[in-house]
Amino acid sequence: MLIFNFKSFKKNFFNYWKFKIFNFWLYLYLFNYLYFYYKFKIINFKYYYIYF
Repeated sequence: MLIFNFKSFKKNFFNYWKFKIFNFWLYLYLFNYLYFYYKFKIINFKYYYIYF
């Protein structure tokens, strides 16, 4: 019984971390996309003083 509970716990734990890592990478990807998009826009329209 103890081994069975441990296995299920391990499975849930790893699923949870997979989900967290996936969210983390998704967040990074979106952040980079927005950052480069705005950077490109700023360079495109020559608004150098808005450059963060």
